[in-house]
Amino acid sequence: MHPYPPSSSQSSDCEDHLSSAHKRVLHRLALGFRAGLPLRSLLDSANSLHGSCPFLLPSAQDYLLSLTLDFTPSQCPPLFSLGSHRNASLLRLMFDELDHTPSPSFSDRFLDNATAFCTSQHKRIPISTHVVFQLPSKKQSSPRQATLNVSTRLSDTGRRVWAASLVLYAHAVFPGAFASSIYQASVLELGAGTGLSAAAFEEADVRSACLTDCDPAALHTMKQNSSTVVSYPAHWLSFAKLDIGEKHCVREVTDKNKVDVVVAADVVYDPDFIPAVVDAFENALKASTREGYLFATSRTETSDQLLNEALGQSDMQVAVLQDNVNLDCFGYLCDWHLDRVRVFRLRTKGSA
Repeated sequence: MHPYPPSSSQSSDCEDHLSSAHKRVLHRLALGFRAGLPLRSLLDSANSLHGSCPFLLPSAQDYLLSLTLDFTPSQCPPLFSLGSHRNASLLRLMFDELDHTPSPSFSDRFLDNATAFCTSQHKRIPISTHVVFQLPSKKQSSPRQATLNVSTRLSDTGRRVWAASLVLYAHAVFPGAFASSIYQASVLELGAGTGLSAAAFEEADVRSACLTDCDPAALHTMKQNSSTVVSYPAHWLSFAKLDIGEKHCVREVTDKNKVDVVVAADVVYDPDFIPAVVDAFENALKASTREGYLFATSRTETSDQLLNEALGQSDMQVAVLQDNVNLDCFGYLCDWHLDRVRVFRLRTKGSA
């Protein structure tokens, strides 16, 4: 939390001076900020929606700060932080935008925070930080918040949130084939990464879920994250170290957990992983009663073709799920292209 939190009266005053449409634009910008989206893209999107810079007014600046730097999630993990470097970057970007307008006006709170954050003590980028996603919920009257510890290293792909994970969540929450398949089922996830899927499985009322990953750091992170994304105690949720390249281990974990459904999201971002992932599903689905779901983001024509060929040559029935799941709830994730995620339903050939 930043060093100059507003009083409740200040926050109320901020809101009173802004229209509902104006506040919606600022709220959308704030949701994207909390989710860790690129700030320039967020601001360009907000400018387009509002027709001009949405924080020209001092009251708009204060309102935006109340939604970003002052924000605390409903289930707050220890040492929660959206990152001092990210906070400073937002303030710098706001200052640059305002500085290019005629007769810019700055709120006292904005100037105080710009002074506090934009100093050398905040230049070091931490290895990990938090992101917060606002998610639809059928169990709560208001949207659900998923607070996740993630890595800031670009090479650390396993401890970041990808588009297919959110599409998996949407398919679990809204009616369709996937939600029906995992309802009261025992689910195994391959390459669970940050563990966001735990929230999806809770929403879908699975009987049990085992989240797996080959990376010990990712396993540690998903265990931590699960304490804030699902209701505890969660006796239905377990974790296991699993390398999908080790066929006997995949089958062993699947049998041990009496798995009904095997899922994976964004585990084929590298074409070199495709054969191992397809083999893992084949081994896990040997029992004719099991089925699998692979959520894969379409990145290049070549990788799509490689995946299609590998699935086509496998010993599985492959169908592309055509359920028209509403993704409008993730509108604040500009440039994430959730519509590029394909969902494959997999079954052993000859099964019903």
